[in-house]
Amino acid sequence: MIDVAGSYTVILKHGEYFTSYSNLKSVSVGVGQHISTKQAIGTVAVDPSTGDPTVSFTLNKGKEFLNPKSWLADN
Repeated sequence: MIDVAGSYTVILKHGEYFTSYSNLKSVSVGVGQHISTKQAIGTVAVDPSTGDPTVSFTLNKGKEFLNPKSWLADN
């Protein structure tokens, strides 16, 4: 977990892959905690310029950024 000016980023390790979730208002998981599929990891913060809840999601294999589309469920 990283705290940047009141907004949090959570980085999860999935074997050789990593996912990161940025612009979280709060975090409900801890360092080293096992996370289950569909488990809430926090709440999304509101973008001050739009007033909309906004989260940034990235997927990496090592240092390589990947397109997360194939990892996301259709529903």
